[in-house]
Amino acid sequence: MSAMPLEPGDPRHVGPWELLGRLGEGGQGVVYLGGNLVGERVAVKVLRGLDRDALRRMEREVEAARRVAPSCTVRIVDVRLDQTAAYVVSEYVDGPSLQDAVKAEGPRRGAALEKLAVGTASALATVHAAGIVHRDFKPHNVLLGPDGPRIIDFGIARALDMTSSLTKGPIGTPAYMAPEQIEGHAVTAAADVFAWGAVMVFAATGHPAFARAGMQALFHQILSEEPDLSGMDGPLRDVVRSCLAKDPALRPAASELVSRLTGQDTAFMPHAPPVATWSVAPAPTLPSARPRRRRVWPWLVPAIAVPVVAALAAGGVLLGRQLLDSQVVATSLPDMCKLYDSGDGKEVLRDMGAANGRRIPQGNKDQYGEWRLCAFGTGRFPPKNTFQIQLNLYKPDDPKTGVEWARHALNGGTDFGCTGDPTSSTGVGEESCDGRTKDSWAVVNARKGNVVASATCSTPNVNAADLRALRRAADLALDETL
Repeated sequence: MSAMPLEPGDPRHVGPWELLGRLGEGGQGVVYLGGNLVGERVAVKVLRGLDRDALRRMEREVEAARRVAPSCTVRIVDVRLDQTAAYVVSEYVDGPSLQDAVKAEGPRRGAALEKLAVGTASALATVHAAGIVHRDFKPHNVLLGPDGPRIIDFGIARALDMTSSLTKGPIGTPAYMAPEQIEGHAVTAAADVFAWGAVMVFAATGHPAFARAGMQALFHQILSEEPDLSGMDGPLRDVVRSCLAKDPALRPAASELVSRLTGQDTAFMPHAPPVATWSVAPAPTLPSARPRRRRVWPWLVPAIAVPVVAALAAGGVLLGRQLLDSQVVATSLPDMCKLYDSGDGKEVLRDMGAANGRRIPQGNKDQYGEWRLCAFGTGRFPPKNTFQIQLNLYKPDDPKTGVEWARHALNGGTDFGCTGDPTSSTGVGEESCDGRTKDSWAVVNARKGNVVASATCSTPNVNAADLRALRRAADLALDETL
């Protein structure tokens, strides 16, 4: 996606971001190519025409968008939403939209079409698993990046579409709207599946599935007539036809699409984003299962190092715990960024030089349970200047198994970077170990019940005081959870 020169009247800076060119313009605002002092390239969407209700909805939707795996969409880097300035800064994907690619190169064929179909269906399945409905899935909102297709604008589109100040009547791009959207009924993930089918028709043929001239004629076609699937053949045609059913109850879920497209017999499991330098342990009863890698998010580093507007904190979650065979176990995780706002937590942040640093939350659920983290900006551990705490909750629906998995993970089932065997001698949790992650960050890992806590800082070597602070951070996280 190449940038065009800035126009007269365009701002040269938005917040801490220098604007380098224009990427596009739409009804919601202008998208610019931006950069910062450490060379990061981003897409800066400057929003316009937002009233107070729209801003509040945008805040909720941006927070929801942060839960989605960045391999499926573009990660959100920075946000400001108030009456004086409203913008959303996201990862810059160096590639054209599907709309532009088909226009320039023609329809997708063969392996390229199959990869597009599987990639976009997998992305939608993961978006839906995070509790988000896109509502405006179309070729313009699919970017063809070097590592595969990415979906953009899902949370932003939904938030803006709900505002009476911006829109009247049905919401979405007409040729890709589901019948229930046109009729003003409740919009669910099934509407995105309908739009996916229409997008695949365009990708495979170069023409829309519904193309009548005039809005009324187009809506009548979508509501009452069959889609134009001419030019499509093979298994994909049948999959697409099922997605374009008029009744949303008759459409497959996005996860079912992935299974059908890949020939899997079992349901597709939406994946968690890579987040930390360790791996989640597979079930002990399935030793052959390949562990899912979780890595430290590289985008957290420049985001924290540059003094920008504080990231929105993740919404609070009710703590869950229960007693199992005289052992306390957890059924949910707390807000990681708020754990350290009082008492011992404040002391930990002060000791780590992060009392006033920027906070970036992340989290998701996966086949092993749930994880949450908070990365804190600090000037004490250059050049990445990060202190991070993460909790991994194993099997909240089956805590007894979760305890076994957590114990297995810390005792060699997962690479947590420990340089020695876990021990109870430190008094941190039920067992703990120190070490270094694969990125050479100092780490303290500790387990209590079915939860493993990992406290890290971006330096390979720490003094005794810093090590004590990391241990207190991990212990506090476990105590607050359990």
